[in-house]
Amino acid sequence: MITREAKFTLTDKWTSSKAHYNTEYRILLEDADGVDVKYLVTDYRDQDGNVDRVIFKDNEETTMVDNDSYIGKKILTFMEKKGYEYKW
Repeated sequence: MITREAKFTLTDKWTSSKAHYNTEYRILLEDADGVDVKYLVTDYRDQDGNVDRVIFKDNEETTMVDNDSYIGKKILTFMEKKGYEYKW
């Protein structure tokens, strides 16, 4: 049996108006079992330039993913490697 490797893909990126300084990233996880899971990663910026990055599962703003969890760290590592780290 051939198993496929799990992989992340950036499917969309959106930046709000300069009044809010928010950036949203839509991430697709294709896991090794063939199940696709979507995540919404949002960078909330305040007027001082501080960034709070929040991860939601299934593009629903009700199921948050802890940034320090296994999957949260994997998503953040993917984004950092692809150059989607916090930017001002």
